Amino acid sequence: SVHPGRDRLLRVGEVRENAGDDPQPLRETGMFRIAISRVEDRRITPVRHETAVAVDEAVRAVHAFIPGMRADAISGGDVQSSVNRVNDFRQDVTAGEGERYRVVIAPMM
Repeated sequence: SVHPGRDRLLRVGEVRENAGDDPQPLRETGMFRIAISRVEDRRITPVRHETAVAVDEAVRAVHAFIPGMRADAISGGDVQSSVNRVNDFRQDVTAGEGERYRVVIAPMM
């Protein structure tokens, strides 16, 4: 690349120096880990671990794995806001058949 360091992915919250001449707006990217667990009574059983390179990709992966989950149950904005405040996103969701899952999305550091 003509601009060393310019093409590397940014960590969440990191700002690229001299971004003023960059024609593309910055998107928060990095590696995120996704953990989905089934919640039954007081027992939590891991059922899926995955990684994603962006928050939106992580949200799509969760929606694909948990069929019947409400479309608005988890949004990219909610995940990003939570990651910025407390460094991860955790939420219990219910699938169409009444199955309950705990979703955790967090940046890999």
